[in-house]
This record gives sequence, C-alpha cells and structure tokens, in this order.
Amino acid sequence: MDIGNTQWDFYANGEKGVLNIKNEVEKDRWTGDLSGTSVLISWDEASKRISFAREVVPGHKKEAVPLVLQFYTGSLAYDGPPAIASGIFDQISYLPLNHGKSTHSWAAIQIPPIL
Repeated sequence: MDIGNTQWDFYANGEKGVLNIKNEVEKDRWTGDLSGTSVLISWDEASKRISFAREVVPGHKKEAVPLVLQFYTGSLAYDGPPAIASGIFDQISYLPLNHGKSTHSWAAIQIPPIL
C-alpha cells in the first residue's frame, strides 16, 4: 500500500484526531502530523507495520517544563477501502503531579481522497 499523501481519522484513548502522512523523506520514512503535531513515520511495507512518536505538550523554554511523550506502533489491519490500521501506544508523562508510563490502544481509518 502506498501510504504517501494520505489522511486518516485517528482514535486514541477516547480522543479523535487526524493523522496526515505526507512525503517520503527516505526509504520507509515519511513526514506527517498527528492533530497538528509533527511526526516522523516509519513504515515497513513487507510487514505492514507503522511506528512514530510525538511530543504532546511541547516545551517552549529550556528549563524543565511539563512534557508528555507518546510512542505509537501498529499495523495495517485491512487494506480497504477504506484502509484500517490499529495498535498500541506508550505514553510517558513528566507532569509535576502526574508522571509515569501507561499503555493505550489506537485505531485509524483512511479518509478517501476527494476526486
């Protein structure tokens, strides 16, 4: 499946967003964003596996700031149309009163291109 220039309805931990997969920057590496946050996506065509990470609360200063990192892995569950992908993500929180690691599920449904 060619994943370039695709858009996906993205569901994770009770929230909905949009995953945009844009351009291939090198073999098996793609640029994109998840709900406006930039991500670099790794895609293995042979195994249909996807992975990426994102910073949820970006820090604006060099000193310690609240931060949440999410590490997503998953696979293409159905080649469609529409294509469906799903997996898990680990969330690591460095928030002052809420820090630690948790694991959650995610799913994405490819949005058909408008012709």
